[in-house]
Amino acid sequence: MQGPGRDVEARCLEVVHALKQELEVPVAVKLTPCFSPFGELASRLVETGADGLVLFNLFLQPQIDVQTLTVAPMIGLSHSSDARLPQTSIALLREQFTVSLAGTSGVETATDLVPYLLAGADVVECASSFLRNGIPYATLLLDGLDA
Repeated sequence: MQGPGRDVEARCLEVVHALKQELEVPVAVKLTPCFSPFGELASRLVETGADGLVLFNLFLQPQIDVQTLTVAPMIGLSHSSDARLPQTSIALLREQFTVSLAGTSGVETATDLVPYLLAGADVVECASSFLRNGIPYATLLLDGLDA
C-alpha cells in the first residue's frame, strides 16, 4: 500500500473490519514497524477486531543489478540481530493488550526463542530458520527450548 500514512492506516483498519465481518476464524495482522505512532495503530487494530498482531514483517526488498540494469527480487532471511525491535515492541504491547502477539524475525537458534517468550509473545515464527535448515529443524528448536 502506498500513500499518506493516515490513508494506509485507514485502509488497514478497513481490511481488518471487512475480514472480521466475513470470517469466523481469528484474524491476525502482520505489521511493519514503519507506522507512526505504532502503538496507536496497534490500539486501533485491536479496537477494530484484530485477534492478534504479528511483529514485524520484513519487506522483500529488490536489488538493482548494475550489470544488467534490471531489478532482481531478493529474499533477505532474518538473523538473530533482527529480533530486538520486535521483542521490545511485544514487551510494550503485552502490557496494554490481551490479544495474541506473535514475534517474527531473528530466530536462528533455540536461544533466540526465549527472549520472545519472556517479552510476552504467544507464538514465534521461525520461517528463516526453516528456509535455511529445513522443516525438521523445528525439532532442534523445540528440544533446545525444553533444555
